[in-house]
Amino acid sequence: MESFRILGISTGEPTMEAFLSAAGEKVSAGLLVRLVDVPAEVRAESAFETCPVDKIEELGKKFYPLTTQLHGAVGRAWVQHLVDLGPEEIQRRIRLHREAWLALPAVAAVRGAATGQVRSVLNRFALVAAALRMAIDAALLPWTVEDTDLGVADCLVRWASGRKGRLDLAGEMVSVVEQIRGILVANIHGRFIHLQLNDETGELEYCGSDESKRDTLGFVKADRILIEPSAWRNLLCAGHDPKKTAEHLKAENLLHHDPGSLQHQSKVLRGGSVQNGRFYALEMRILEDAVGTGPKEDSR
Repeated sequence: MESFRILGISTGEPTMEAFLSAAGEKVSAGLLVRLVDVPAEVRAESAFETCPVDKIEELGKKFYPLTTQLHGAVGRAWVQHLVDLGPEEIQRRIRLHREAWLALPAVAAVRGAATGQVRSVLNRFALVAAALRMAIDAALLPWTVEDTDLGVADCLVRWASGRKGRLDLAGEMVSVVEQIRGILVANIHGRFIHLQLNDETGELEYCGSDESKRDTLGFVKADRILIEPSAWRNLLCAGHDPKKTAEHLKAENLLHHDPGSLQHQSKVLRGGSVQNGRFYALEMRILEDAVGTGPKEDSR
């Protein structure tokens, strides 16, 4: 049975991840490697931005009917060109052009720090760059190789920006850190008990009416978020490896821990009495940035 693979391009406004998540689907890191989201960049002098805003509607009425009449000519010539080249020559040229694009200094710098998953995505961008180079060689496109190389590299940069600059991380780790941050942001005031030290007595006390909170995930104390181990495993790291996630956050200086452990022992208030407990203790700055800048002093 014959089979084939195609590179699909969609201009949907929501990302594929947002679209599937809204439908209740769990989006795996592997899927995000196969369906790459590149944010659009609207700039002056591009497409409709070359005409005044009040003229767009009038231009659209002329533009869209033309697309039903003028389309496919270059596509047919491109297919004929590929047929004339033959499979072996196509593969040779693709390899040549992909290697040339991947060797560009900016691309090579990204590739050198990338994981296997990220390299897979880079190879997809390289395939687009190679196809454009081949079409230019065939005199089917009016652009220069330099222009198309730069355009594909710009798309790569915009995709990479969605990974918070962490191209050295596997997609699963990027996903779980964002999952944790999202859960914390949504629940930091509702499902965490906030504690403080009384300046006069030095005693630990509740902030406001936090004593009456139920179904909590942990505590907020000074600049740390203390997460109950069960909540860490079953909610914040749901669908991911809790230990590997903690080890990653430890390496990023976002997890405060005791020697030889991924957890931290801290005094908290339970039922009005001071008790010792063990928690996954995250630095508060995880809510702002997934990349650590160094450990802070113990604030017990």
